Amino acid sequence: MKRLYIIKVLIFCSILAFAQESQKVAASKNKRQDQLLLNLNWTTLLNTSDSVQISPASWGFGFKIMLDNPVPNSKFAFALGLGLNTKSLYSNSNIVNYYQVGDSVNLYSDFFPIEDGINFKRNKFNTVYIDIPAELRYRTSLNERGYSWNLAVGGSVGYLIGAKSKSIIEGIKYKAFDYPNIEDWAVGIHARIGYGKVALNAAYSLSSIFEQNRGSVYNPFSVGVTISPF
Repeated sequence: MKRLYIIKVLIFCSILAFAQESQKVAASKNKRQDQLLLNLNWTTLLNTSDSVQISPASWGFGFKIMLDNPVPNSKFAFALGLGLNTKSLYSNSNIVNYYQVGDSVNLYSDFFPIEDGINFKRNKFNTVYIDIPAELRYRTSLNERGYSWNLAVGGSVGYLIGAKSKSIIEGIKYKAFDYPNIEDWAVGIHARIGYGKVALNAAYSLSSIFEQNRGSVYNPFSVGVTISPF
């Protein structure tokens, strides 16, 4: 009788331990992850002419605060958030606004190389956008170290809050803020693949840097590293 009682206690303890372990596994699967994303990128413009040279030193930085929503009993999650994204393009060209005469007179913008013989030390054009990103995420099971491989694809809508340029030409510093044809709204797509808290990212803007019919079509593109502290 005493032996039967001990067996029942052992069975009960085993069931309780298994249930607690199952709850831990389920909790780890549904744990919110990647809620803060820090991006450091190399950035450029696509479709520029050969005379417009974008420096490899061009860079971008951004952060996103994401609400991670794991799908129950799956390895997928959906995330929506808010972020800030800035790009600094170094080049041999300035943005020039000019009037184009056709059926009507329109203010047009484009990149024009700085004339030969003019000494310039630096020429930077910077934009800042507020972003609303959304993405679909996939994560593998956690390994013995508590990390997993993760993949994310998504898109974003951004609104321009600042555009300016800084130049040092013939030893004189210039700043400009008058860029009326920069696109206010930017729509883009992005992807990210990583392990643990570090990932590689790539982003492509479906929108040109200039408004439609107000400038040549140049699409920003960037690749870089993402760090997710939590």
